[in-house]
Amino acid sequence: MNATNNEVSAPIKLALRCANTPVPYQTVGNTTVSLTGTTASKWKLILKNSDTAPTQAEIDAVTYNNSLTISTVVGTTNYIFWAVAKATSDETPQNDTSVDISVSSTIEAV
Repeated sequence: MNATNNEVSAPIKLALRCANTPVPYQTVGNTTVSLTGTTASKWKLILKNSDTAPTQAEIDAVTYNNSLTISTVVGTTNYIFWAVAKATSDETPQNDTSVDISVSSTIEAV
């Protein structure tokens, strides 16, 4: 991304799912997804369980450095969510690997 132009990435498709072996698993209660790291404030997470990328309005409705909560059960099939990153003119060119995705949930065998 071009930091000079404060460029924003295209939506990046991400997914969560539980293991299917040795038995199927699923989440119980809420699942929280958050970002940690030096430049986490330059990322957005968009809750949209769909193969269709979020619209600009859906992206704009979310703040940077957010977390999201999935209140439905996440099973053995993909639960899709999206991320968007931005580059800002105050940073130098870099390959930024400082951000991690953290997932917190309770998992049970089905």
